[in-house]
Amino acid sequence: MTAGNYSETWWGEYQPGGWPWDRTFAIRANATSLSASTLSTMDNRSKMTAAHELGHALSLADNPSTTSASIMKYPSTSAGVLTVPTTFDKTNVKNKY
Repeated sequence: MTAGNYSETWWGEYQPGGWPWDRTFAIRANATSLSASTLSTMDNRSKMTAAHELGHALSLADNPSTTSASIMKYPSTSAGVLTVPTTFDKTNVKNKY
């Protein structure tokens, strides 16, 4: 995982690579947008971004259609800034693998 200052508004970016039998990936964190946000703390925003992007590496999709809490949902309030995967996320990973 690397961090940099980018002009876009995303907090993190997952970049897949390699082959299905030899998967590789890179994660970038956008220090500019993470610093500019007022949701929760910088520490929590950074942890949430890392966990969310690692979720992509485990084949989890953005904004799942569920009322359950998920690290893959984009937060709209400080309470939505989760720093660890939820039971919903763990169940989805178990079901995929």
